[in-house]
Amino acid sequence: MRYKFSIIIPCYNIEKYISKTLKNVLAQTFQNFEIILINDGSEDNTGKILDSYSNKDNRIRVIHKENEGVSEARNVGIKNAKGEYIYFLDGDDLIENTFLERANEVLKNNKIEIFSFGFNMIFENGKIKRKYSSEKYDNKIIRSKKFLSLFFNKKVGQNMCSFIVKKDIIENKIFFTKGLERGEDLEFQIKMLLRDVNLFYDKTPFFKYVSRNGSVVQSKVKLNIFNFLEVLEKFRKEIKDENLKKDLEYFFITYYFYTIKEMAIKGYTEETYNQAILILKKYEYILNKLKFNFSMNYLKMKILIIVYKISLKFLMFILKNILYKN
Repeated sequence: MRYKFSIIIPCYNIEKYISKTLKNVLAQTFQNFEIILINDGSEDNTGKILDSYSNKDNRIRVIHKENEGVSEARNVGIKNAKGEYIYFLDGDDLIENTFLERANEVLKNNKIEIFSFGFNMIFENGKIKRKYSSEKYDNKIIRSKKFLSLFFNKKVGQNMCSFIVKKDIIENKIFFTKGLERGEDLEFQIKMLLRDVNLFYDKTPFFKYVSRNGSVVQSKVKLNIFNFLEVLEKFRKEIKDENLKKDLEYFFITYYFYTIKEMAIKGYTEETYNQAILILKKYEYILNKLKFNFSMNYLKMKILIIVYKISLKFLMFILKNILYKN
């Protein structure tokens, strides 16, 4: 059977959440889909739970593999997908039950290769923490490169789980980078959007990202937070469109300061701090790429650059105590 959608769910030690997620997916009003569950070397009862669901529904396939990380798990899912379209979902998040029905309606237009939509970050009790939705671009067909430009400028939001893509667009062409510990999902999305295909945007928050208390153990920051700077530098060299390159450079600068903010919030060892200075120096040139405009974001970024050049530790104090919001 040729499925309309392949839903790829990487699973690692999520025995507490995966049943709720699977029940949520199986409750879709549109039923022509398969679920590919990649058990990425779980050490708890996740694998057994996945097998129990697979035994009850022939649309569910489980692939057990050794632990190699979420990127390789998703790559395995792509290679095994039988659907016309691919959707990535994390094993502890949720979707609206009319999501695939709406996606099917949109994708009947065979000129649309990507369906992007709004999403909400919610607490475990269901209360909305933050909304990511754009009224301005609702129900519009946009070239994916244009959408990428909007994303770089924070005019639209997109998450790894807030789009569906035609399998032909990524199959044997785009994969997740194995071993990239930070930003692997964002890198994939940028590569996908650079294909310059038609994208349809719906502001409806079909995806719910669940923010869990204590889901991430607080620890001092590690140098892998800087890995994505190298990825952005690679894109900057590859992108030929000068306008898109300028948008990427703005995004590059915002991410540069994001890494500094994360250092400030999580804390760091003296060794990490000294290594971080060397890495930041390597990409410091990007700060000179900020092009003048009259926006508040520009002024804020200019202030951060000035403070950074005075004192990195003073900037971290500002980012942690003045600009950081929970």
